[in-house]
Amino acid sequence: MSIPPARSWSGLRSVGGIGADLSVAEERDDADGTIDWADLVETVTKAFTERRYKLVEAAANAVAAAVFAKFRIAQRVRVEIRKPSAPIQAIFSHTAIIVERERSRF
Repeated sequence: MSIPPARSWSGLRSVGGIGADLSVAEERDDADGTIDWADLVETVTKAFTERRYKLVEAAANAVAAAVFAKFRIAQRVRVEIRKPSAPIQAIFSHTAIIVERERSRF
């Protein structure tokens, strides 16, 4: 299937949310069990903007891979990407996909 150029996209403004399982930090109340959120934002920004993606699914997968590569403590990652202006004829605030990945399966 060919993707029309108008449908390919990039830009961090489209990331709706990112989450990681940080249960070690919750259980131990220890900063060594968590992720520095500034580092997380930098990692996600780089993964999301270093290339132009044809599919939102590929962008989400790249973000999850980057989080796993940078943060050994992350065992599960949830990436939500919202596209506020999808090229479809409908009234909506946004379209979105959510991918959830586990390190053991990635």
